[in-house]
Amino acid sequence: MLTRRRRTLAGRELLHSVVIAAPIGAVWAELTKLDGKQRAMMDAVLDSDLRAGAPLYYRPADGTRVFVVGRVVEVDPPRPLSHTQRRTMRDDPWTLVTWELSEVAGGTRVTARRRRSWPRSSRSWKPVTSAPRSRSSTR
Repeated sequence: MLTRRRRTLAGRELLHSVVIAAPIGAVWAELTKLDGKQRAMMDAVLDSDLRAGAPLYYRPADGTRVFVVGRVVEVDPPRPLSHTQRRTMRDDPWTLVTWELSEVAGGTRVTARRRRSWPRSSRSWKPVTSAPRSRSSTR
């Protein structure tokens, strides 16, 4: 259940926050899933070792191309996951994305921070932060 969503574009940081009616472990599992489509990344498949310094790629299920490239900066289950990223289909700058999870009454707060974000990309983050809710809350 969504109890609060906040988006701020202050300087060059984009922030989305949502509460998902699911345990923190289920939300973490959805955000870091390696063996199937990532709903949080528009059904792309995450390809990474998920350890600091490891490369990170988001590909379509058929593996024909790469949508997002980056490197893992920090991973500490089930709290923060930080990685750099750049979309390959646009001339976007490198961005630091941090997923922060915290247990709250009624579920898990997921906060996605994107630094060095451009205003045009703010529209794409609403479905990204909403997607784990539908998958995690049904587990």
